[in-house]
Amino acid sequence: MDCAIYDGGSLVKFQIPVSVPLEADDASSFRQSAPELKALITVAYHISNPATAAETSIILPHIIQQERELLFKTPLLEDDTLIIDFINNVERALVVSRDTFKERRDRRKAFMGFMAVTFDKHILEHDEGYMAFYIEIAAPGGVETNGNPVGASKENCHAIVAIHIPESFPRKPPVIFMIHPFMYRSAPADSQASARCC
Repeated sequence: MDCAIYDGGSLVKFQIPVSVPLEADDASSFRQSAPELKALITVAYHISNPATAAETSIILPHIIQQERELLFKTPLLEDDTLIIDFINNVERALVVSRDTFKERRDRRKAFMGFMAVTFDKHILEHDEGYMAFYIEIAAPGGVETNGNPVGASKENCHAIVAIHIPESFPRKPPVIFMIHPFMYRSAPADSQASARCC
């Protein structure tokens, strides 16, 4: 559909495809091999007075709609704007939204890749937006392994770290949860079996 609004009158034409499913017997009656009967409705409106306003409504995918103010700038439809130009502007705005999501996805992927390399031997599970890994940290007064807080020691704290990367990363930071017991394993020479950790 394409139309423009001009002083002195305009013609606005809509073409609407309609289809009706056919049973096998009906298809033979209509001499059609296709499983449906198709028609094309054309409606033309003759506008004799100049139009002063137009209303638009755009239904967006949910993932864009939930952040519409940040991700999608609705194009303007002026009195002299061609409908086809408006549609092209909407498509361009959707391309910008798509590219923004692609950039976010790439940054999430890079972040999770870095975390996967850093905690390679400790990963319990991960995907493009979530990671969980197990760590052992030297308890107060304990000895770290090679100066690395992630490693085995005779006195250590155990923890599971869960990281969730939101869809809007990096605009919104990762959400990090640490789950750990309050007790740590003591050295064999220690007379006290356990003590509070951190």
